[in-house]
Amino acid sequence: MVSEGVCHADHHEGVCLTGMRHIQKGDRIMSFSTLLLSVASVWGIAVITPGPNFLLTVQTAMSASRRATFSSVLGICTGTLLWACSGFLGLTTVFRLAPWTYLVVKLCGGGYLIYLGFHRLRSPARPVADATELVAEQEASLKQHYRCGLLTNLSNPKTAMFITSVFAATLPSHTSSALGVMSILLICSISFLWYTTVAYLCSWNHFRPLYQRSRQWIERCAGILFIGFGVKLATSK
Repeated sequence: MVSEGVCHADHHEGVCLTGMRHIQKGDRIMSFSTLLLSVASVWGIAVITPGPNFLLTVQTAMSASRRATFSSVLGICTGTLLWACSGFLGLTTVFRLAPWTYLVVKLCGGGYLIYLGFHRLRSPARPVADATELVAEQEASLKQHYRCGLLTNLSNPKTAMFITSVFAATLPSHTSSALGVMSILLICSISFLWYTTVAYLCSWNHFRPLYQRSRQWIERCAGILFIGFGVKLATSK
């Protein structure tokens, strides 16, 4: 009888421990989901705010082929991946400890955006290429669009600062590597989804006649905006 009672107690204790493990596992999953949802909410609002990346995507989508536009989007998302990794690994600490590094990156980034702006202002008013010409773009052009998207994103070191702020505000102080990797992938996925959607919508044939009629003014406006973004970045504190 005593043996049976002990066995029954041990069995009951084992069931309780198993149940507690399931509850803790469920709480951990819920916690991960809540944290990732917080990261997604903050970054989602930030990424849809118009800036140099958005402007470049729209302008490229209306003036080049979809392949070129998606190459530019891939470059932008690569930049987001680099900034997200550096933000999680603590690059902003380097910026704080050595402010001159932040200043150099900021001035170089602002200078690049200003260069893009003047390049748009000085671009010749040539007609938009038709579909056949757009499909026949060379690989070098695709690499150029990718590089332009990458450098446009990397031109703003404040992205790393902002991502670090997002991590600090939404993730616990002792964040696991798994949660960090998932947060980085989530940020990159949101950026890719948003800019891909913008690229797809703006590359519709309905927009091309409008762009062709107003190309000179659109290029000038884009150039002025790029210069404005560059000056704002270079002079900001």
